[in-house]
Amino acid sequence: MFAITNAQRREHKLPPLLRSQPIAVAARKHSLDMSKRGFFGHINPDGSNVARRLNNAGIWYVSCAENVAKTLSIINAHKGFMESKGHRDNMLDRSFTHIGIGVYRGSDGFLCITQNYIQAADTINVDSAAKFIEKKLNRKRVYRSRSYLRRQATIDSIATRHSLKMLKSQNPRIAQDFGNINASASAFHFVTPRLNDIFGDAKMIRYRGTRMGIGIAQGSSRKYGNGLLWITIIIAE
Repeated sequence: MFAITNAQRREHKLPPLLRSQPIAVAARKHSLDMSKRGFFGHINPDGSNVARRLNNAGIWYVSCAENVAKTLSIINAHKGFMESKGHRDNMLDRSFTHIGIGVYRGSDGFLCITQNYIQAADTINVDSAAKFIEKKLNRKRVYRSRSYLRRQATIDSIATRHSLKMLKSQNPRIAQDFGNINASASAFHFVTPRLNDIFGDAKMIRYRGTRMGIGIAQGSSRKYGNGLLWITIIIAE
């Protein structure tokens, strides 16, 4: 089915999809679930849709879609997808980059088939991203006659702990814990798909201090969206 799908995309002058094993595992679990629990659709009896299932599987993506079929053969499933506008649109969506396909044959002989498509989110190099933030933030602070901030590894560690806690709790408003920073300090938290979004925080740029730490985590959120950066910047005197 993977080959047939990409052949169809080539006919429409679209880039081929990359096969993703983690997405395929999530897709097969949905196919198995449909067969075992006797339902058919995109939302299972627990209320989970494709976005939630991919999030739970730790898949990093910007957008996603799903095709499902229950039929006796792969060819019949593909034919049905191409004859349905919604399914066809998913298969021929230029923005999608990866696919995972899960197939399970039930005791009734029918194949439950799930195709999961995603537009992959670019993963960033955390060290490079932190250096970018450090450089741009200091440039803005100096321009506004604020002190230059020196990064410290101990504060980076605390900031990273904050970001990981935000991601795990899916909440950017966590309690501030500055560990062994023996000075006045403040943490600035951001959940955003783009690094440049954080520099609109005037309070962070004006905040009095001489040291800082930067923590970055990457992950999606049911509330805030997919392909996100969870950023903490701690500024201390």
